[in-house]
Amino acid sequence: MDITLNFATISSGKTFELPESSSIIDAAELAGITLPHSCKNGRCNTCKCKITGPTKTLFDELGLSKHEKAMGWKLACARYATGNISLDILDLSDLNLARPKLLPTKIHSLEIMSKNVLKVKLRLSQKNNFEFIEGQHIDLIGPKGIRRSYSLASYCNSHLLELHVRRLDGGQMSNYLFGDAKVGDLLRIKGPYGTFTLRNTIGRNLAFLATGTGIAPFKAMLERISRLPESDRPKSISVFWGGRNLDELYWDPRSVLPDVNFIPVLSQPKDDWAGAQGYAQDVMIKNYTKIENLLVYACGSERMIHSAEKQWKDNNFDLTNFFTDAFVTSGIERGVV
Repeated sequence: MDITLNFATISSGKTFELPESSSIIDAAELAGITLPHSCKNGRCNTCKCKITGPTKTLFDELGLSKHEKAMGWKLACARYATGNISLDILDLSDLNLARPKLLPTKIHSLEIMSKNVLKVKLRLSQKNNFEFIEGQHIDLIGPKGIRRSYSLASYCNSHLLELHVRRLDGGQMSNYLFGDAKVGDLLRIKGPYGTFTLRNTIGRNLAFLATGTGIAPFKAMLERISRLPESDRPKSISVFWGGRNLDELYWDPRSVLPDVNFIPVLSQPKDDWAGAQGYAQDVMIKNYTKIENLLVYACGSERMIHSAEKQWKDNNFDLTNFFTDAFVTSGIERGVV
């Protein structure tokens, strides 16, 4: 019986084989090629691309709007090829991402950061070397196999990891961590995952946009930048962080880098609030009359990210300089449980 092999070609010119019924993202990884990705379940749209050639869906592309679908966008994590294809997508192989590992870990500390946010520090064994790039996330595996994804909130210290966990009604992992968890509890992690990382920021203007615990990967990035020599740092850094009230903004980026331009934005402020009001993405776009030499990173709710992307696109911003990581609600929830 003859077996027909299908191949994919990406924008960089690289070609890789497409195993039958394997997602395009997984096939690329198998070939040692890294494409933009995060959730891998069709929700976050990090792997959004244009595909020429026959494909079928493995599951619903929920991360795409009706308009995006009508414009021909597809998700590389949610599709497999039925013939040879070409993809208009970034090649991120030069990131040299570490392969995910399954490792045991213990709770090192638990600290309340606000009414509904808990800082969880995990300690790995000295014999387990765990490398990641700031901005990536892990899966935390708790009692009875509960599994949730969280962004890493500290720079790469291979034996101590920091997570920011939001309390959610009915959230199994958050109920455990806010309730029964104690220092010394044995858990497991798997990771690192994702391509939401800093790229070529030297001398650039850098803007971070976050809602809720979407600030976590930016804390890690800022800690990494603070350890760089001045010559290797961005020209400027601005942080736009949105929440309903001041209690939800539980950390100050200037504690890591004092010269950061920090703009907290409240959608339901008290009468005595003198700062920015409304939605963080709206405030951000109004602050940039010039968009040259600018890199924008957005992390948080799907609604915020879709809104921000549309606004930047409407302002003729080059979206290859717009990087996103959407927290999604699904079987494995990102940083929100």
